Order: sequence, then structure tokens, then C-alpha cells
Amino acid sequence: MTLAHRALALLAASPLGLGGCGGGSDARPLADAPAATGDGPVQLADARPPAVDARPQVADAGTGTAIKSVYITWYGFNDNSCQVESQHNCNTIAYPKGDGFPTRHDEAVEGSGTYDDPITFATACGDDGKTGCEFLPGTRIYVPLVRKYFIMEDQCAECGTDWITSPVHTFYHADLWMGPSVSSSDPGALNDCEDSLTLGAPRKGTGMIVVDPPPSYPVDTTTLFTAANVCTAVTYPPNTLP
Repeated sequence: MTLAHRALALLAASPLGLGGCGGGSDARPLADAPAATGDGPVQLADARPPAVDARPQVADAGTGTAIKSVYITWYGFNDNSCQVESQHNCNTIAYPKGDGFPTRHDEAVEGSGTYDDPITFATACGDDGKTGCEFLPGTRIYVPLVRKYFIMEDQCAECGTDWITSPVHTFYHADLWMGPSVSSSDPGALNDCEDSLTLGAPRKGTGMIVVDPPPSYPVDTTTLFTAANVCTAVTYPPNTLP
């Protein structure tokens, strides 16, 4: 059981809908990673914006906005919630392209992680894709930890709990998809991979994301979790812009 699912009771009073997502449990130390070089063309933003600003503001349309102290978790087919939070084992997403949302997929996908082939991620947002959103559907982010691009296409129950915790709209949480869009024959291996890449804890995030990034960041297209149940993710310094 993931943290996102344990948080269901806490979310009961929330105006946010319950959608499909999972999440890693307590973080484990990351293995040593190669140091990133160069200065990233990004203006850093505070991870604690005023409560009236529900989303980070893009400082420059060509550079994006970097946010620190983000709680980064992971989910996959086996711990994804389907039409209801208690139902698992699916690739259902809350904001499929076929329903008119400005997303790229109709199901959760681990793409190669390039700008044009982003991976699904989930966060706080209402069923309509407009209210109570940490990030709007279709928002791209870049994650230095794995040097990949992701696109917001799904809801996350625990992210909603974090987002409305007082002071509201201050605790960022991104739940990132990994693995094939089919059931893993070794759910334990998937959970272990998710846990190994988790950064921080609820309302105590230690990761960084870049919101509305340019397409020019370096990308590592190595698969995160394979159909053979192997965690092959390559990690980099999580708070260093390449």
C-alpha cells in the first residue's frame, strides 16, 4: 500500500476529486550519481509562494520556473488507482486526451522522457481539470533527478491532501509514472523501484522540478522500470540543473 492510498481517509473532506495515482513510501538514499555540469537557463522560484498564487508563475516564457522542496513520488500500473481510489491495477488517467483535455495520452505512459515524448505524472487537481489544481492538465515539467520530461495527466489523492494543508498551496507534490502500461508480474520490484527514487516525505519534499521548461534540457532516455521487472532508472543530482 502506498502513501497516496493511506492518505485516502485524510482527503475525505477535500473538495478535490479522487483519481488514479499511487506513490512511493519513505525515501531511500539515492546511489551516487554523475555530477551535472553547466548552468541551467532557469530562474529559481520559492517553493512557498503566497497562498493567493495557486501555481508557480513562469518568470520567462523561454526558461520556465524551477521549484525546490518538491515531494517527488512514483506510481505504476500495479498501484495506480482506477475509477475509484480503492481499485488498482490499471493505466487509467483522470485527464485523457480523448476527453478533450490538453494532454497527450489516453492512458498512463512511460514515454522516453523527451520533450516530445513525455511521461505521465499526477498531482492535485479537481475532476474538471480547472479547480484546485497544483498544475493544470497538460503542464510539462522537467525532473533533474532522472533528466526526463513529464506531462500532467492524472490526479493524486495524497498530492491533494498536501496541497490543501495549511498554509494552503505551499507544499508541492508530483507523483511520477514509471513502468509499462500493463501489470507487473513482480509488484514488489516495482514498489522497490518507486521507493528508491522518492525524494522527501509529505510536506517535507527534497526534490526539484522545472515547470514549463524549454525543450533544450538534456534527456536520459534509459527506461525507468522494464517489462522484465528490472529497475533501470539512472539518477542525477536531484537539485542541480544540467
